[in-house]
Amino acid sequence: MAGLAPEEAYPDAGGLVLRRLADQAAQLAAQEPGVRAADPDAVHDMRVATRRLRSALGTFRPVLLRARTDPLRDSLRQLGRRLGQARDADVSRAGLGDLLAEVPAGLVIGPVRTRLDADRGSAYDAALTRVVEDLDGPDWAALRALLADLVADPPLAPAASRDVDEVLLPRVDRAFRRLSRAWRSARAEQSGAQRDTALHETRKEARQARYAAETLAPVIGQDAVRSARAAEQVQGLLGSHQDLVVLRGVLRRAAVEAQLAGENAFTYGLLHEQARVRALELEQQLPRLARRATRPGRRAWMR
Repeated sequence: MAGLAPEEAYPDAGGLVLRRLADQAAQLAAQEPGVRAADPDAVHDMRVATRRLRSALGTFRPVLLRARTDPLRDSLRQLGRRLGQARDADVSRAGLGDLLAEVPAGLVIGPVRTRLDADRGSAYDAALTRVVEDLDGPDWAALRALLADLVADPPLAPAASRDVDEVLLPRVDRAFRRLSRAWRSARAEQSGAQRDTALHETRKEARQARYAAETLAPVIGQDAVRSARAAEQVQGLLGSHQDLVVLRGVLRRAAVEAQLAGENAFTYGLLHEQARVRALELEQQLPRLARRATRPGRRAWMR
């Protein structure tokens, strides 16, 4: 282990986890006005806060009372799923625009941009409407109450009074080992839907590992920061890869709808191929980033 930084503000494992939870609960609440105003950045930031909260509640569960935190995780999962639908629609709309910008004008046959913009805009509006309905309903009020109670009356288990290195470092190491296993499984898959799914699972594990390392950065210092950044690079690349998987699905469906409307579907096929090639290019960069994030030397501080 690299050694802990001064811990005046974090006297024990529970104190460190509670600081993370309180910070993210505040971040979650702060995004509500922006989400209601249909700000895509606020949607993204609220979604990230839900994920960071869920990650901390799951990764560091030995210091928490699960009877109180599991219902909170379930509520956060539901909110995150709603936010994800809006966020994905917004990201895919931008991604489709980027792909179209690379196609020569003569190869854009029919009202392709209009159809895709309308499809993604409609999906975003519908998803955001559902999010706002949730914020107006009892579930959001209940979630806010749970988060307030989390800070006012911390659900700490007996292990929370133990040292950070004794309780939390093994949990971070576990998160990075899960990332390593997920990457090995994905690497063994051939191209196709199964590989895309395996890479998406690897992305989730990279996110968990990143958030776990971020939580310990205030007391560990640069070793944890570097591990978090390495996992973030894997997460970011695989996030872009998953975005392209989603785009291909949108394009397949849009091509069918265009054909049924009597339009030429050529450009949708061209865009689909562009997305497929770009995804393969990203996959070629992945082994280097995955090795950097999971190599034993990177995890030495966790033991």
